Amino acid sequence: ILLSPGATIEQSERTELGPNPAYKIVYNEPVSSGETWKIMEFFTVSGDMQYLLRYTATNSETYGQNIPVVDSMIKSIKIQGGKKC
Repeated sequence: ILLSPGATIEQSERTELGPNPAYKIVYNEPVSSGETWKIMEFFTVSGDMQYLLRYTATNSETYGQNIPVVDSMIKSIKIQGGKKC
């Protein structure tokens, strides 16, 4: 993952995405408008495919309000086989 020089990592951990081992990172990313976005990303590999899921909020308050829905969506994801289409 490439972060801008002003980005700060809040959380970084191993986890699962479906049945696959995954990596989760939560960070704050300053953007050109002077705001700071809060971003959560999941990375995993299945077969010969890489997967990246990203949730971006324009501020920490919005992030916190939506995280229960985002968590539910992430838990519902099923990755099978990872074969190219």
